[in-house]
Amino acid sequence: MLIIPMTNDASQRFTILAGGQETVVTLSWNDDAGAWMADVSLSDGTALVRGRRVCAGVPVLKQFGIRLVQEFVGDFVAFPRSQPVTEPGRLAWGSTHDFLYIEEGEAVDAATFAGAGS
Repeated sequence: MLIIPMTNDASQRFTILAGGQETVVTLSWNDDAGAWMADVSLSDGTALVRGRRVCAGVPVLKQFGIRLVQEFVGDFVAFPRSQPVTEPGRLAWGSTHDFLYIEEGEAVDAATFAGAGS
């Protein structure tokens, strides 16, 4: 598991080595939806997802069993720092939620993770 350092800028982009591949993740706050939206692509420009809503505890890439155009090992997830689970709000990163890269088969458990980012 890797905690990705986020800011509360309304639009942010970062490149990370994830799943053995250089990956570009863009998170943007959507005022109309009241939610963070994610675009994830490989460094060669191959889009894995575009405009995917970031929901607490739900994998960004493989949510709802959607098949990816290209295989990718692992996933990204917004994880709440405490219970009950809430959706990440506009100023969530680093205060109420963390954004994680989790490797394939790695479970993220609220009880063991809570406070790890503090």
